[in-house]
Amino acid sequence: MSRTTMAWRLQALLTTVVWFSVLACAGSDPDGADPCQRNPSQCVPDGGGNPGPDVTPPTLTDSSQSATQVLVQRPVTFRVKAHDEESPQLRFSWTANVGTLGSPSHTGTSSEVIWTSPSCVPTGTVATVTVTVANSGDASVSKTFTVDANACPKPTVVAGGSHTVALRGDGTVWGWGSNGNGQLGDGTTTDRAVPVQVAGLTEVTALGSGSSHALALRRDGTVWTWGFNGDGQLGDGTVPVRVPVKSLLP
Repeated sequence: MSRTTMAWRLQALLTTVVWFSVLACAGSDPDGADPCQRNPSQCVPDGGGNPGPDVTPPTLTDSSQSATQVLVQRPVTFRVKAHDEESPQLRFSWTANVGTLGSPSHTGTSSEVIWTSPSCVPTGTVATVTVTVANSGDASVSKTFTVDANACPKPTVVAGGSHTVALRGDGTVWGWGSNGNGQLGDGTTTDRAVPVQVAGLTEVTALGSGSSHALALRRDGTVWTWGFNGDGQLGDGTVPVRVPVKSLLP
């Protein structure tokens, strides 16, 4: 083999080695494939892509409620404010386990709603109003407000001489049976075979009955009576038969 031939082959070999070395260092593919597709762990993003979803929940910056205790049915206003670096427009949703929610009013970072309490809540139930604040990435934070509300009375049935009166869980009173002395409290003296509601009486917590009259204790501490009053049983200073009247009990 001539020196010229050997020199040519050596040069070709060196060229090939250098070529493959360059390819290996660059991580390139002879077919032109993107090296990041073949070796993603060796590629670092350059930060020029689109940002991902906002996965950090908003931060509640302020919250308030106009009352923490309700003794009668009444409105209570709840307000919250929140902040999110990535989402200037936040979504607010309100829920309540009892009572009635009005239509909320929102800005991009705050919300308020008026909740009307029920006349009472079931025994063992805590009245709650909850707000959930979410950003554009659906990351959310919640806050639950509590309100101390009156417990509903325990349903009670009491019998008179020939009539019956019953206290429902919603604080109303119903009666049936003999009504010759107005002991059913519906403003008539008509006997009733089915229950009728005692007129104008709500928020009752306790109930009692005599032979031909009945008595009720309301949540505000007042006593109301109706029916036979021939001996002043109703305690209002008179003696006629009456629909529910407020007793003069001090």
